[in-house]
Amino acid sequence: MAGSQLLAGEGVIFSTHDFGCLWAGERRDRLASRTEIRNALELGANFVAYAQRRRLAGPRDAEPAI
Repeated sequence: MAGSQLLAGEGVIFSTHDFGCLWAGERRDRLASRTEIRNALELGANFVAYAQRRRLAGPRDAEPAI
């Protein structure tokens, strides 16, 4: 992931790294190592946990109840 960026804000996560290939066990130029795949899967699980926490917290800019 050297040289890659991971940015998050306002409920959006953006990465310049190709996690799709890693989640499929591949890299653009070779097969992915077990460590690379494991790290990518762990990060993916963290993305899901982040999204779930945000969903349970509810809307951030909801109008106040009257």
